Amino acid sequence: MTKTLVILVDALWPGFIGPRPTPFLTTMRNRGHSSGLQPVLGYSAAIRATAFTGVTPDIHGVWSKFAYNPEASPFQNLTRLEILDHLPTSPIRRASRFVVSKYLSHISSGASQGNRLSIENVPIALLPQFLYRDDNAMLVGGPPVESVFARLDAEQVAWRYFNVPFFPTHSHFKRLRNQARQLEVLFVYLGGLDAEAHRRGRNEASLCGSLLQIDRAIERIFSIVGEAWGRDFHWIIFSDHGIETVRHYVDPASVLNTLCRDRRVHIAFFDSTMARIWMKDVHDQLDPSLLSGLQGRLVSSADAVRWGVNFHTREYFDWLFLLDPGTVFHPAYVSWLKPRGMHGYAPDQSSQSAVLLSSLECGRSTEHSHLMTEVRGFVQRSIGLEG
Repeated sequence: MTKTLVILVDALWPGFIGPRPTPFLTTMRNRGHSSGLQPVLGYSAAIRATAFTGVTPDIHGVWSKFAYNPEASPFQNLTRLEILDHLPTSPIRRASRFVVSKYLSHISSGASQGNRLSIENVPIALLPQFLYRDDNAMLVGGPPVESVFARLDAEQVAWRYFNVPFFPTHSHFKRLRNQARQLEVLFVYLGGLDAEAHRRGRNEASLCGSLLQIDRAIERIFSIVGEAWGRDFHWIIFSDHGIETVRHYVDPASVLNTLCRDRRVHIAFFDSTMARIWMKDVHDQLDPSLLSGLQGRLVSSADAVRWGVNFHTREYFDWLFLLDPGTVFHPAYVSWLKPRGMHGYAPDQSSQSAVLLSSLECGRSTEHSHLMTEVRGFVQRSIGLEG
């Protein structure tokens, strides 16, 4: 058993690593194995679950916070609150929806302890069609398949997952230092770069300060772990996706009005880069011409298989429309922000590529990408767990 440090940096695109913005990461890249890492189609929670289970979302089931299930939805009898859907975008609307989110947290079993349900811009009239799934489902009860965390528990390995949503503070480093000596495997999630990339886009110049801050944080984490474990430990640094600069914004309301011309369409849910569409009858075909004015395409069955979203139930969509890189729905149902940077596009686009750095050789030429499903195996091999 070898002590192992695993650092997940949200939104670290391979092109961000270089001597000026990330000197420590550049050193580690040159010291060990370095490769691109191809994500699955989806957003961060789905990709993280894929990395730590080793299987795709259509197997582990973690893909979106909002899953279609009107029979089991806890969000019934909200008719009196639907007036809030008609408030103009303003601080008053945001405040009202914050209060509603707090109330709904108490009636939804999908919000784990310590995590607040947030309805963001989801129309209240639409909520009775959906269940809410917590982003941290992988760590609170787990997906319906084994994760690396469950394997560590089964092997009685002392581990901890430190979640740092933004940039690490002194208190984060203090907690790491206090607990590192008691651990054999340490996972650290760093989310600050993702937040900044959404605000600034894929612009190295504007992200230089954030990249340097992340780089210094990783160097400090290595220093803390080195003090606790000595020099003989393995390490993996990886990201979940890249980032694309946004150039075009599409109003979901106009798309919804067009879709509703077809009476076979039941409802639509607008994530930042995807429109998820359900028909009144599961056997009905969606008329592609309804979406012909958008920059994007309907995801084919072959694409769904290739990108890990070939779901065999209706919980996430009947039909899925994926926007082209650089285009987003705004205001999306899941965010207030008008983003300048976005991910969640076709996984084989270069802008979506993630990073894999490792102290161990991972078995392929660095000229080719690994798949996100391989990360669990790399982690277990670094620790010394086979299978």
